[in-house]
Amino acid sequence: MKDFFDPKDVFKTRSLVIMALMVALSAALGLLELYIAPMQKLYSFAYLPRAMAAMAFGPVAALATAFVSDLTGWLVNSQGYPYFPGYALSAMAADFLCAVFLYKKDIKIWRVAVWRVTVIALVTLGLNSLWYMMLFNKPAAGFFTGTRLIRNLVQLPVDVFLVTALGRYFKKLLANEWK
Repeated sequence: MKDFFDPKDVFKTRSLVIMALMVALSAALGLLELYIAPMQKLYSFAYLPRAMAAMAFGPVAALATAFVSDLTGWLVNSQGYPYFPGYALSAMAADFLCAVFLYKKDIKIWRVAVWRVTVIALVTLGLNSLWYMMLFNKPAAGFFTGTRLIRNLVQLPVDVFLVTALGRYFKKLLANEWK
């Protein structure tokens, strides 16, 4: 457990540069969200670079990258809304869970699937509904419309495939070519 939270590799120049690139890529991918209706996001790829950083560098990097990515994403694409730090906590929780399930482990489809289901259960259905109630003073039931549930079900296999494939490639790239 001591090695799991050891941030020594996080503060190396190479690691910081890669994490900064993942933050920039996450902000850029956040602009490419697909919507099926106003305020009903169908899909976003912004989580992928953050997941790669969590897998490669661990929980400390996951927390830092998620927080900076959330703030940077809001600065790039605020759409006129004020900054709300609750969603940064959601991103940090999701990325921390990614590190728990995938850091220093083989990237297996079942591990990625368990991670994504855990994120949906705890972050999407838990934290994000709390933030919704706080922001809009409405019950969480309004947050979970049929389109949201369908979106999570449609997105799950796509997420599992993308994170598994990209994660394996990213770890191999870091291990072999960027020493």
